[in-house]
Amino acid sequence: MLYISLWGSYLYFNMVITNEHGETIKFRDSVSNLLKSAMFQDLTDSLHTLFQYSKIHGWSAIWSEVSESLNF
Repeated sequence: MLYISLWGSYLYFNMVITNEHGETIKFRDSVSNLLKSAMFQDLTDSLHTLFQYSKIHGWSAIWSEVSESLNF
C-alpha cells in the first residue's frame, strides 16, 4: 500500500498531459477541473439519488428497472 501511495503521489504532482495543440497541463490541475465540472457534479448527484433509492427499494429493484428500460 505504501508503494502504491508513493507512486500515486509522484504521478499526481509530476505528471503532465499534452493536448492536441501542444500545450502541457499538469495532471493535478486537470483533476481539479474535472472535480469542479458541472458534468461531474451531475454524476455525483445521480449516484447519490440512486443510492438513496437503493436504500429504500433494494438493488434488485434498480436492476429490474434498468432491464425494463433496456427491454431485456
